[in-house]
Amino acid sequence: MFINKIVLMKYWFIILSIFVYLSCTQKKSNNTFEHTPKHFEISEEFKSEKDTTINVLWLQKTWNSELRDTLEKIMLNDIYIQTASPEAKYILAFASVLAETECWWQGEEPNTDKSNLSCLLLSALDMGCQCSKTHIDTLLYAFNSDSNIMKQIYKCTPTPYTATFQNTCEFISLQKTANNYILHLKARAFNTRNQTQTPWEKRIVFEITDSGIVSKKSIDYSIIENHL
Repeated sequence: MFINKIVLMKYWFIILSIFVYLSCTQKKSNNTFEHTPKHFEISEEFKSEKDTTINVLWLQKTWNSELRDTLEKIMLNDIYIQTASPEAKYILAFASVLAETECWWQGEEPNTDKSNLSCLLLSALDMGCQCSKTHIDTLLYAFNSDSNIMKQIYKCTPTPYTATFQNTCEFISLQKTANNYILHLKARAFNTRNQTQTPWEKRIVFEITDSGIVSKKSIDYSIIENHL
């Protein structure tokens, strides 16, 4: 009888060990972006697109009679966004990792994994919420040949416009030249705790290759911190 109890306890221990292992494995899987690489193909839209420069996003100042103050509102080039090549849309979706565009939670509050942060630019691109699985998987497909860009993608953090630390997008343009797109991004880093704002600017040259989109050159411009 005593031996049977020992054997039974061993069986329970084995079952419990398997359960704990599976639980930890499942938890790790849920917190990791799962992505199966696909073969990247250059679109016909990109191949036929002429060399040009398009302003995609900018700030427009408007007078608010109730507040008796001038307010800034993000404006989008909706016509271009709707007709842009897939490669251009991928690059713009990556810009949403670098800076926010009026982001707020669907349903007014974050869900458990904060995957419901809706942003103006991403919504127009129809690429899901900021840093959601849809957003991340799309970027990993497009930039799978660029390890540096992928590192930035994995660091994507949902950031609403009320966050203490945030980068607010102020201007985006895309320049098409031969096999390249040049992303020009202007933003402002806010620290509401210290009441400071720091404008910054970046240009990234992306080459469109048969294996994916690859960053060839990145230029960061000097910044000066200002008090709010």
